[in-house]
Amino acid sequence: RVLNRAKFTRKTVGEAVSAAKGDRLIVDANNLKADINVMAVSSNGGWGPSNKTANDADSADLINTLDNMIANFKYPDKFVVVGVTTGGTGAWAQTDAALKAKYGEHFLDVKGYLTNADFLTENGVTLTDKDNEYLAQGKIPPSLLNNSPTDDVHMNDTGYALFAKCLYKKMQVLGYVE
Repeated sequence: RVLNRAKFTRKTVGEAVSAAKGDRLIVDANNLKADINVMAVSSNGGWGPSNKTANDADSADLINTLDNMIANFKYPDKFVVVGVTTGGTGAWAQTDAALKAKYGEHFLDVKGYLTNADFLTENGVTLTDKDNEYLAQGKIPPSLLNNSPTDDVHMNDTGYALFAKCLYKKMQVLGYVE
């Protein structure tokens, strides 16, 4: 995947360095060798027009990127790929289907949980009329979002707590944690 722009901030003091077109930048994350890796796929990265959906080539590019990451993990059999959480019922369905087909039990459709009224109410969320409107469209409800409707991507503390609960459960199912 080629980025049209990127901004980096130094961790330590140093002189400005320019990168020429075609230079390879290696980020510090490449050196991280965690025991369990979690890759949360997002709509950033240009996966299709207006970041709303993706085609087969985009999904293949994403899977190739993830495969390259997994190949460098300390334990390449211990990972979770979390699907895209933005948009309604049809948004990103093709991408999530490709990820599920490729990664099987390692794939977590967290959006499926966060758009399920029963799951939400069982976990203490009191649904509003606006929440129910969003759920009817297959969208994560405003009660879980940081600044809806201007930002229907980033979750609030409740949303991320439920996200974490789903992730922890997935790691239990995979036998990574007790």
